[in-house]
Amino acid sequence: MKTKESLSIFTSFTSREGTFQDEVDGLVFYGYWNNNVPSIYDIDFKKFRKCWSTSEITTNHRTSEVEGYAQLSIELRIHTWPDEGSWFVFLENSLKWFVRQGATVSWCGTEFSSSDLGSCLSDSSSGNIYAAYTDERGFVCEAGLTDEYQELSHETLKSFGRVRA
Repeated sequence: MKTKESLSIFTSFTSREGTFQDEVDGLVFYGYWNNNVPSIYDIDFKKFRKCWSTSEITTNHRTSEVEGYAQLSIELRIHTWPDEGSWFVFLENSLKWFVRQGATVSWCGTEFSSSDLGSCLSDSSSGNIYAAYTDERGFVCEAGLTDEYQELSHETLKSFGRVRA
């Protein structure tokens, strides 16, 4: 299946009949901090949305702190896809945005991507990660929008995990 057909998230909507979830085009982005995530009030989410300047998007963010690390996630719903030429630029800029906020590593994928960096590095899981970034390793993504969907390999993810300590 092509990347554009594979990238999806679940979103809730309410109608007269109740609240439901639907699968829509999009990605979930994650940033990992060795320490605390900056205050939600100190983060400029407008700059993140500007990374997707020519696409219509909706974002939703949340923070969490678990077992000595902190993370921020942003669900990005894509209403209009960028062109193929802009795709990698938008992805890389979005992942860099997390690192510019102080994250050690950032990654993205579908709704099924792991939010736990440690589980991505285990021998039994690839974490369903589509793209990742650190200043040390740079940007890695192995499939464009019209290519067959491909997640990062376990070996590639291990190279990102070395920055966790």
